[in-house]
Amino acid sequence: TTFTYPFGIFAYKRMPFGQCNAPGTFQQCMFSIFSDFLENFIEVFMDDFNFYGSSFDTCLDSLDGVLNRCIETNLVLNFEKCHFIVEWGIVLGHIISSRGIEVDPAKIFVIAQFPYPFYMREEQSFLGHVGFYKHFIKDFARKPFHYPTFCRRMLISILMISVRRLSIASTKP
Repeated sequence: TTFTYPFGIFAYKRMPFGQCNAPGTFQQCMFSIFSDFLENFIEVFMDDFNFYGSSFDTCLDSLDGVLNRCIETNLVLNFEKCHFIVEWGIVLGHIISSRGIEVDPAKIFVIAQFPYPFYMREEQSFLGHVGFYKHFIKDFARKPFHYPTFCRRMLISILMISVRRLSIASTKP
């Protein structure tokens, strides 16, 4: 975004907060920085980098490449938010591990504590939280949803069972 003023033309040096195209522009920037790494050993979503390898040495080589690229492009990483050499992690609200994609129990706890909705907006908010895990519940979209207390208890029970039993396994070896 550039704007004109009688004393000259001014432009931002950094991405301003609140611009409607900022997320897409930032994602495109990350893709261009890591373009030769994508689909080989790194997944990039906004400011989350997940890299992987078939062996420990491969992961260390990938880490070296990613950190060198960050240095080359002046990307600054927050050390407190960096997790290295982990067996599982939470990515976009799901637990990712060697077993596949699983439900985060903390999210189910939030759904279980949700107050009974009295207004349409509150019901839509609840359905949005529950719909986040629709991939873990068989035939979730086929059944009409009515919100009496019994249905809510049933839905929370289904989600709790899903936490313990269901995961989406990876199709890649």
